[in-house]
Amino acid sequence: MVRALPAWVYNHPEMTRLEIRARILRPAWQIICHRQRALRQPGDYVTLDLGGVDSVVALRDSQGEIRVFRTTFAGIAARASLTGPATARAP
Repeated sequence: MVRALPAWVYNHPEMTRLEIRARILRPAWQIICHRQRALRQPGDYVTLDLGGVDSVVALRDSQGEIRVFRTTFAGIAARASLTGPATARAP
Protein backbone atom coordinates (compact mmCIF):
# COMPACT_ATOMS: atom_id res chain seq x y z
CA MET A 1 0.00 0.00 0.00
CA VAL A 2 1.41 3.39 -1.04
CA ARG A 3 0.90 6.16 1.48
CA ALA A 4 1.36 9.65 0.12
CA LEU A 5 -0.18 13.05 0.57
CA PRO A 6 -2.58 14.28 -2.11
CA ALA A 7 -0.88 16.32 -4.86
CA TRP A 8 -2.65 19.59 -3.91
CA VAL A 9 -0.83 19.65 -0.56
CA TYR A 10 2.54 20.33 -2.21
CA ASN A 11 1.50 23.62 -3.84
CA HIS A 12 -1.19 24.96 -1.51
CA PRO A 13 -0.46 28.39 0.08
CA GLU A 14 -2.07 27.54 3.43
CA MET A 15 -0.09 24.29 3.72
CA THR A 16 3.11 26.24 2.99
CA ARG A 17 2.26 28.76 5.72
CA LEU A 18 1.60 25.93 8.19
CA GLU A 19 4.89 24.23 7.34
CA ILE A 20 6.80 27.50 7.79
CA ARG A 21 5.14 28.11 11.16
CA ALA A 22 5.95 24.55 12.21
CA ARG A 23 9.59 25.28 11.26
CA ILE A 24 9.69 22.55 8.65
CA LEU A 25 10.57 24.68 5.62
CA ARG A 26 12.35 27.70 7.09
CA PRO A 27 15.48 25.99 8.49
CA ALA A 28 15.97 23.87 5.36
CA TRP A 29 17.41 24.73 1.96
CA GLN A 30 14.76 25.35 -0.68
CA ILE A 31 15.28 24.76 -4.40
CA ILE A 32 14.30 27.86 -6.35
CA CYS A 33 15.04 26.83 -9.92
CA HIS A 34 17.44 25.05 -12.23
CA ARG A 35 20.20 27.51 -13.08
CA GLN A 36 20.74 26.18 -16.61
CA ARG A 37 17.07 26.65 -17.53
CA ALA A 38 15.80 29.67 -15.61
CA LEU A 39 18.93 31.80 -15.17
CA ARG A 40 20.66 31.53 -18.53
CA GLN A 41 21.37 35.18 -19.35
CA PRO A 42 22.35 38.23 -17.29
CA GLY A 43 19.16 39.88 -16.05
CA ASP A 44 17.21 36.62 -15.76
CA TYR A 45 15.53 36.21 -12.38
CA VAL A 46 13.21 33.86 -10.50
CA THR A 47 11.20 34.50 -7.34
CA LEU A 48 9.98 32.09 -4.71
CA ASP A 49 7.19 33.02 -2.31
CA LEU A 50 7.20 31.00 0.89
CA GLY A 51 3.57 31.22 1.85
CA GLY A 52 3.44 35.00 2.09
CA VAL A 53 5.81 34.91 5.05
CA ASP A 54 9.13 35.15 3.20
CA SER A 55 10.25 35.41 -0.38
CA VAL A 56 13.54 35.23 -2.25
CA VAL A 57 14.80 36.49 -5.60
CA ALA A 58 17.52 34.65 -7.53
CA LEU A 59 19.13 36.46 -10.45
CA ARG A 60 22.06 36.32 -12.82
CA ASP A 61 23.96 39.61 -12.65
CA SER A 62 25.72 41.48 -15.46
CA GLN A 63 28.96 39.54 -14.78
CA GLY A 64 27.14 36.21 -15.05
CA GLU A 65 27.19 35.44 -11.31
CA ILE A 66 24.07 34.04 -9.65
CA ARG A 67 22.90 36.08 -6.65
CA VAL A 68 20.08 35.26 -4.23
CA PHE A 69 18.38 37.80 -2.00
CA ARG A 70 15.86 37.32 0.76
CA THR A 71 13.20 40.00 0.78
CA THR A 72 13.06 40.93 4.44
CA PHE A 73 11.57 44.40 4.25
CA ALA A 74 7.95 44.88 5.29
CA GLY A 75 6.58 46.98 2.42
CA ILE A 76 7.03 44.58 -0.44
CA ALA A 77 5.48 46.53 -3.28
CA ALA A 78 7.94 44.85 -5.63
CA ARG A 79 6.65 41.38 -4.75
CA ALA A 80 3.65 41.86 -7.02
CA SER A 81 5.82 42.81 -9.99
CA LEU A 82 8.42 40.09 -9.49
CA THR A 83 6.58 36.83 -9.94
CA GLY A 84 7.93 33.69 -11.54
CA PRO A 85 10.79 33.51 -13.99
CA ALA A 86 11.49 36.57 -16.14
CA THR A 87 14.23 38.76 -17.59
CA ALA A 88 15.02 42.32 -16.59
CA ARG A 89 17.09 44.43 -18.95
CA ALA A 90 18.74 47.74 -18.16
CA PRO A 91 17.70 50.56 -20.52
